[in-house]
Amino acid sequence: MNNFTKRLVLFYIVICIASLMVVSCAHLSDTIVKKGSWSIEGGKFDDKKWNDILSFRRVSWFQELTLVYDVFVADYRQDSNFNNWFSSFEKKQIEKCENFFIVVNYSQDSSKISHELFYQQMKQQGLEKIMIGGFFENFKMHSSYSAMSLKQYEVHGFCGLNNNGISIVFPGFNRVDVIN
Repeated sequence: MNNFTKRLVLFYIVICIASLMVVSCAHLSDTIVKKGSWSIEGGKFDDKKWNDILSFRRVSWFQELTLVYDVFVADYRQDSNFNNWFSSFEKKQIEKCENFFIVVNYSQDSSKISHELFYQQMKQQGLEKIMIGGFFENFKMHSSYSAMSLKQYEVHGFCGLNNNGISIVFPGFNRVDVIN
């Protein structure tokens, strides 16, 4: 193979690789929603220790390869030992709820998708946000909180009569059920 042929082959290889990169990067403008689950095991409050599991459903919104919004939702169960994490005031509020959910959520850029947009949609579907600072303070001390890097996440309770499911639609994304 002479020098010219080698250069020509190399040129075609470079063109093919560059074309593949352009084609693969063209898909980066896509928005996608991923669903999953996560749970924390065991907890502690005062002198009480337990091995219960608190299970969360997870919905994550991505633009290109960037996580732009993330939500974890757990159903409240009266028989869960994790209820020890709620303050007495929070427990009284929860008792008034027909349905109660623990929500842990993150917004990468509030100018794109804000917490307020999420909270508005929850409210429009019959759920009111309530502060659960007592729960949050205890949750922050759980090893799973650090392991999942949740420092930039907010934690709230949502209370309401709606048990038909909650769906959220953000600009540029398809509607998705976060509570079924």
